[in-house]
Amino acid sequence: PCRTVFADFVCYSRNVILIPTVGGAAPLSSGDGKGGIGVGELFALGCAVFWAFAVILLKRSGETVSPVALNLFRVTFSLPLLLITLLLVRGPELPAVPPRDYLILIASGILGIVIADTLFHKSLNMVGAGVTAIIDTFYSPITVLLAFLMLDERIGARDLIGMFMIMGAVLLSTTLT
Repeated sequence: PCRTVFADFVCYSRNVILIPTVGGAAPLSSGDGKGGIGVGELFALGCAVFWAFAVILLKRSGETVSPVALNLFRVTFSLPLLLITLLLVRGPELPAVPPRDYLILIASGILGIVIADTLFHKSLNMVGAGVTAIIDTFYSPITVLLAFLMLDERIGARDLIGMFMIMGAVLLSTTLT
């Protein structure tokens, strides 16, 4: 059984996304590791699309506002929205997790939001959105490598090939510009 969404363009059923093809609808993924795109991957793709628009808006803002001020404003504006969302989704109480997990979360926020985002805003001002986006693709292979080293995640041959392809493309494109 399949529930059709958006007319006949997308069909969603048990984590299977179907798209129309010449011969009928073709599954992108079942989300069971057999290949293709699952619901989680679609969320990641949606995140990438929204981030692309955000980068352009941040570049425009960075033309008149310093990276530190821009980041401070962005965090100050978004934190209340995040807290309201958490209250609506989880309720007023914090999850019962060890204090160590909160310390890791705080360290992650300092590294990601304070330091990395400020450097990101500065790079937008210095080299522009296009070059920043190209170089920022190193994020994926670095994340895979750190996940392997720090989280004991496996890296398969396809992962390594993809990492080297990304790094090669980045190096090629930045040396040609």
